[in-house]
Amino acid sequence: MSDPRDICIFRLSAIGDVTHMIPVVKTLQHRFPSCKITWIIGTLEHKLLVGLPGVEFIVFNKSSGLKGIWGLKKALKGRKFDVLLQMQLSLRANLLSLLIAAKRRIGYDKTRSKELHDWVINERIPHQKDLHVLDGFMQFAQHLGCQDTVLDWHIPVSDSDVLLAKRIMSPENMHEAMVVNSDASVDDVLQGKRNFESMQQFAVHEKPNKTKVIVSPCSSHELRNWSIKNYAALCDHLVQKHDAQVLLCGSPAEKEKAFIHDIEKACQSPVLNIAGQDTLKQLLCLMKMVNLVVSPDSGPLHMAGSVGTPVIGLLAASNYKRSGSYQFPEFTVDAYPAACQKFLKKNVDEVKWGTKTEFEGAMDLISLQAVTDKVDQLLSQ
Repeated sequence: MSDPRDICIFRLSAIGDVTHMIPVVKTLQHRFPSCKITWIIGTLEHKLLVGLPGVEFIVFNKSSGLKGIWGLKKALKGRKFDVLLQMQLSLRANLLSLLIAAKRRIGYDKTRSKELHDWVINERIPHQKDLHVLDGFMQFAQHLGCQDTVLDWHIPVSDSDVLLAKRIMSPENMHEAMVVNSDASVDDVLQGKRNFESMQQFAVHEKPNKTKVIVSPCSSHELRNWSIKNYAALCDHLVQKHDAQVLLCGSPAEKEKAFIHDIEKACQSPVLNIAGQDTLKQLLCLMKMVNLVVSPDSGPLHMAGSVGTPVIGLLAASNYKRSGSYQFPEFTVDAYPAACQKFLKKNVDEVKWGTKTEFEGAMDLISLQAVTDKVDQLLSQ
């Protein structure tokens, strides 16, 4: 079979998943250097990956209704691809894929297939047991004959994103300014454009801290979040034991900003809260500049690994072997087996691969001591 001239990837979301997709794209480009790659992607996810070399993005806004469907149809009008990689299983994604003309329509095996997936594909990747999400995605490249896996997660960022990250991470900003006014952007605060009522002051240490830690406490699924009390205690531990500069990050969603604000208020030690104030690319730059990231099962967990920064994953609602950090699985604080016992009355080995334990109280199975022990282990190295 001849090499494909053009490949269409359909994967709209989420942030963690599209981060896992980057090595798949790089692997395809390595095997088929002259092949044109088009990726149909979600709006938020595109903001992280925009500028990825050699990829044409078609952005689909999942909340745009019929207007978005019409826009996608228009963007695809008159185009036919050699290969479609149908890598999203939702009903919406499967139905939207019917707008894509392709000779080979490659999808998942029957075990993973759902939501009319069988009706929109004509080839399948093989079933393999107990794969990490990234390895499951890489099966699509392997199905096309890619033997050499390229584990390259590089995402391009602008000079302005790097500059802002550097300014945020400067010791005087970390110690002196903490945003408490949601109307004040990070840029405004760091440039002093707001008056002192929009900032809480801290004394500058005579010796600037060297250890820098990002705590990204929120997942898009609230039942994957650790408690406010525990996050605040963790931040205090980082500052008091490790003399760390702690940065609280999160999305612009009101629920996330409120959650993180409550963590900030509960802290006894100074932290910098920029929830909702940075972009995804700026967060990526910040992650390159810190010693450690702490996160539940969420996009930032995987973003941290993509830039090579050690990340402590807090997982109780999902199996870290499937959806935890690909680069740093050994740093996971894993309460999933305990959650399976408590809520499903089964040993973890008896639970179907991919089963979630998103129950009220599941994340409480992660003890503060277990997390601080992992922090101490990493920061003492």
